[in-house]
Amino acid sequence: MRTVVMGVALAVLVGCDKGEDTGSSSALDELSDCLTYTMDVQKSDSFSPSVVRVSFKLSCDGEPVSGKTEEDFTIYENGDSISVFESAQKIVPTTASFQLSTLLVMDMSGSMTASGQIPNLQDAARQFIATMGGEQSLAIYAFDGRESLIPLVPFTENVTALNAGIDGLSSYSAADTSTNLNGAMLEAIAMMDAEALRHSDRLFNGTIAIFTDGKDQAGRVSNVVAAAASDLSDHDIYSIGLGGEIDKPHL
Repeated sequence: MRTVVMGVALAVLVGCDKGEDTGSSSALDELSDCLTYTMDVQKSDSFSPSVVRVSFKLSCDGEPVSGKTEEDFTIYENGDSISVFESAQKIVPTTASFQLSTLLVMDMSGSMTASGQIPNLQDAARQFIATMGGEQSLAIYAFDGRESLIPLVPFTENVTALNAGIDGLSSYSAADTSTNLNGAMLEAIAMMDAEALRHSDRLFNGTIAIFTDGKDQAGRVSNVVAAAASDLSDHDIYSIGLGGEIDKPHL
């Protein structure tokens, strides 16, 4: 499992390679308004005849950075810088080559509904959608004590549809008041794996955000199995604890 900061700027830098060596690297020119720039390379590829593509996350003193242009970067090959006119480098919008998908998993068990936590759950989810919606594909699923997740909104970039799905939680009635938190985790990971396969032609980043009061009561899947699945997953996984029964160590 990877841990990242929400809202990190994502970009793809594409440039022409002058020779056979495809191990070219990218470095940011020194800029006076930042003490420490950090570039985390997500993936790199090379294509014939002479194209190198690098997808990266750029941050400044830990904060996400966006709005940079080709002139802000220098391409190096074998230790020597390459002229921007020779490398023909270009910043490509992430939507052109990078798929961002986020799955919101909402705890609608009896411990949430009976304790009056649903308005807080809705507010937290709306804030999440306001921050991330429209910029990536989001889906909303709920869980209670049942074995499977309950679909509310399929993957979409339509913020109106996403908020309507959150509004609908006000009338939700749990069929099983227990909490299958661990089972929800496993199924969410499997769903995000399937979403990644749907976008195998792009660089893919999947995020799972689970809103819960933090205790598995159903016992369908053990804590050990759920934690192991989370650790082995390639997706970014976040837990948002709500209510007075939060199991912080497990989250």
